[in-house]
Amino acid sequence: MQFQIQTLLRKFSILHDRSINNFIRKSYFFCAAIIFIYSSTNQALATASSIKEYGIVILPEEKCTKIAVKLNADITKLLPHLTNVQNYWHVTLYHGAYETKDLSHVYNKIKKLPLKSFTLNFTKVYSTSDRWIDLGTEKTKYLQNLHISVVQLASPYHKRPLARSSDVYKDMTSGQREQVSRYGVSGVLELYNPHMTLFYQYPPNPELQEVVKKIENHFKENIICKASKIVLGELGYNGNIEKIVYNVDIPN
Repeated sequence: MQFQIQTLLRKFSILHDRSINNFIRKSYFFCAAIIFIYSSTNQALATASSIKEYGIVILPEEKCTKIAVKLNADITKLLPHLTNVQNYWHVTLYHGAYETKDLSHVYNKIKKLPLKSFTLNFTKVYSTSDRWIDLGTEKTKYLQNLHISVVQLASPYHKRPLARSSDVYKDMTSGQREQVSRYGVSGVLELYNPHMTLFYQYPPNPELQEVVKKIENHFKENIICKASKIVLGELGYNGNIEKIVYNVDIPN
């Protein structure tokens, strides 16, 4: 009897030890899985948080900046119930979403561009998609070529669609979606339309059309200004430049 009891106790002990070991192994695996998922999630979040939207833009000389300030003030008086966002007055060359660590590489490539003195010819005031009031800019051959050069040097660093493109992504064609994935927005090269935005609005508002009719009388002649700098700056949702990060002087 004593032998049988001892045998049973040994079997119980073996089973008990196996259960504990299995439990430890399963617990270890479970904990390891949690740590892996947590680590991967944190890495993904860290990468996502390091990606921001930036604009590569031209700043005009002070003469045109003052005109933009005046026109913006006129618009704001007519639309006091809408937000007047922070902005550095500019003509866009390219918008993209980059990891912050890549900004210096983009900047260094911009510095190597063979820049020469050129002017910006502002021709008319109009509204685009009831979201922007723009000051149209003549698309000269030099400006077009500069735009293409900037897109070519900066787009390889681009990481994701711009937020304003993501919001309308479902309504795009497959071709447009492909361009959004590659450049951030569609029609970057073939639809380039240089301009200086005077007022930003989202969601779209048809009131902008009425305001254009009222202020276009203040703008009766073409305005020609020298291009002052190429700037790499933090981008707002609608394309406004909120903060200048790097700038490159354009020769006079």
